[in-house]
Amino acid sequence: MLTTIVLSMLLLADAQQRVEPEFPARLGNRAPPFSLYDAAGRARHLSEFEGHAGLVVVFMKAEQAAAQRRTLTRLACAYAKRDVVFLAVDVTEYVPRARLARQYAAAALDMPLLFDEEGTVARRYEIRGTPTVFLLDKISVIHYRGELGKALRRALDEMLAKRP
Repeated sequence: MLTTIVLSMLLLADAQQRVEPEFPARLGNRAPPFSLYDAAGRARHLSEFEGHAGLVVVFMKAEQAAAQRRTLTRLACAYAKRDVVFLAVDVTEYVPRARLARQYAAAALDMPLLFDEEGTVARRYEIRGTPTVFLLDKISVIHYRGELGKALRRALDEMLAKRP
């Protein structure tokens, strides 16, 4: 009986390890690594954006780009001198990248744009609604997960104040 219980616990633990992402997208954890394509078809990796004082990753859909442009532009301009980079990740599934790229171009977002065409990164980051924002430090540790706005600004200011 004891052997059965121990074996069951080991099998359950093994199954949970396979289901859980390698790096859960939780505050204080390193962000799950990813590789996605940009509008030009180049593979881009999260690690390319490491090393900056901060990285704001905005998961959104193409139809939200125009509505969020003003907020994103203001934030990006306000924090550019403090070495904070903004990155948009489109989570619109199963729509041709070229069509989405045209929508973003029309919205005139001035930041790198990557496409999560199959939703794999969104699932890994547990995106439930958009836009969802992650704030990462220079080694991709997550300091904030939430919405655009005052809470993001507070998190940016706190994170930047703590850096050496």
